Amino acid sequence: MLESYNNRIKFNRKNVQKNFILKAKEYLRVSNIELSKRLEINPRTLADWSREKFNMSYESALKLSQLTKLPIP
Repeated sequence: MLESYNNRIKFNRKNVQKNFILKAKEYLRVSNIELSKRLEINPRTLADWSREKFNMSYESALKLSQLTKLPIP
């Protein structure tokens, strides 16, 4: 279950966001830089999301889900 606030997603458990990004990278077989280009974000932003320093945007989670056919956890 997730919550959306201020266009950000807060996943209910630790490592859910991190694992979502990792699964997407594995599925697409791309680097952080390539994935950030596809999401149209800065590579530093993706790195911060992967470390769960910040919550990812709903828009990017949706785009990532559409690119990979993975559901948003």
